[in-house]
Amino acid sequence: MIEEIIRKIVKEELIHHKNYSHTPFAVYMGDGTVLTKSFYDVMYLVSSYDCTMAPHFIIHGVYESELTKYFLNNVKEDSVFVDVGANFGYYSCLMAKRINGSKGGRVFSFEANINAFVLLQKNMMANWVDQGAVSLNHIAISDKEEEVSFKSYKYRFGGSQFYTTAEDEQLINTMEVLKVKTKTLDSYLANHRVDFIKIDVEGAEFKVLRGAEGIIRNNPSVKILLEWDNGQFSGQGVNISDLVNFLRTRNLKPSKLNWEDGSTSDTSYDYLLSTHDHLCGVLFTR
Repeated sequence: MIEEIIRKIVKEELIHHKNYSHTPFAVYMGDGTVLTKSFYDVMYLVSSYDCTMAPHFIIHGVYESELTKYFLNNVKEDSVFVDVGANFGYYSCLMAKRINGSKGGRVFSFEANINAFVLLQKNMMANWVDQGAVSLNHIAISDKEEEVSFKSYKYRFGGSQFYTTAEDEQLINTMEVLKVKTKTLDSYLANHRVDFIKIDVEGAEFKVLRGAEGIIRNNPSVKILLEWDNGQFSGQGVNISDLVNFLRTRNLKPSKLNWEDGSTSDTSYDYLLSTHDHLCGVLFTR
């Protein structure tokens, strides 16, 4: 499933970027890391073991263009940006370079995979961001506080997730099962204004939302960006109708993002209920 999603993203990136140019750049930095640079002039250390996301990112310098452009168009100096499932910090670093701590801007990043979290920390240092305006947290965000098992893949860096299903035996040698603490966004950010919440947690998005009911209620203008994949939701035991009802009853309207410029267009909950598409980001606003 993860490989199919990444192949689809790469194919769409190529289709929509026929006329854009990026000079690939990569330097091995030791310790299983490669230094590269994005199309948007942000430096990143990525895993040299990753055979899915990293090669594409090094060659093309961008990932999930519609979501990237939406954030670049809408996150301001004083915005508070929450990144749940930050991975190596692609969005967190991009937004940290954009916000201004002296004007109230903040970035809160959450990553459960310790291997990705180490890269997230290093990438924040490499880009000389305002450390006082950034909060990096090695923790899984969910709807309760507990300790859970978490899958970390060596060669498939983007697919880490809660360990809920039996694994294909062929993948056992590339997978490590970790123990991770969980926390709710409400308990962590109860007293903070929140403008943007990006959630990409491989099918566990509903758990994050249930643990953020207070934030959603207390921030009427909050903009929520969810990775949407009904197959991933089902794999994590989510009833899609329950997820849709949660969003609908909080008066959140869904919109799709345009690959070309990150602009938005209305979509429907009926479409989200039935689609087989993988959507890197669906925007929900009041």
